[in-house]
Amino acid sequence: MTEWWPELDYEADRPVIESLHAYLQVVGKLPTRALPWCNHSWQLAMRVVPRGFRTYPVEMADGEAEVLFDCLSNAVMVETSAGFTERFGVAGQSVARFHEQLTDLLRRAGATTDISGGPNEVEEAIPFREDTADREWDAATLTRIRRIASGTLRRSPASTAPFPTPVAFSSGSDQASSANRARATCSGAVSTSR
Repeated sequence: MTEWWPELDYEADRPVIESLHAYLQVVGKLPTRALPWCNHSWQLAMRVVPRGFRTYPVEMADGEAEVLFDCLSNAVMVETSAGFTERFGVAGQSVARFHEQLTDLLRRAGATTDISGGPNEVEEAIPFREDTADREWDAATLTRIRRIASGTLRRSPASTAPFPTPVAFSSGSDQASSANRARATCSGAVSTSR
């Protein structure tokens, strides 16, 4: 085991992995509904960044916004080009509570995109607002997941795609509606150096 390849025991860490996946499904509704469709749905992939996982910027009335799932501080942050920066802590709350907190944070930031709905491509797709069971959370496990994702990105062969290795795709069925709203293509759309 090296610094970039910590041990991840799927069976032992499964509850935290499933919690993170459920939370990222909620976060992923923002780019799913707010960004134009790109080839292979690349707009839905979350970027691996030094602190965790970040959405691509989405347009708002007065600029852009993006969401950071900050694995180092166990928080979700919304930042806008207008200077808004706020966060809430993640500590194993229910998906319903997480959804409520993110919806409120996006509203305060000025984002009007609806992130309601439910997860996609999971066995038991409970709508976000109805998923009231508390989730397991462990900061050390989250740190290992982030380090593995970051290490994978650093050690992957150079890609010719304009986007980095995807971490999580938020929703399959919403891709069709996103494609119907497509206003642009993704050729040269986003720099991966950010």
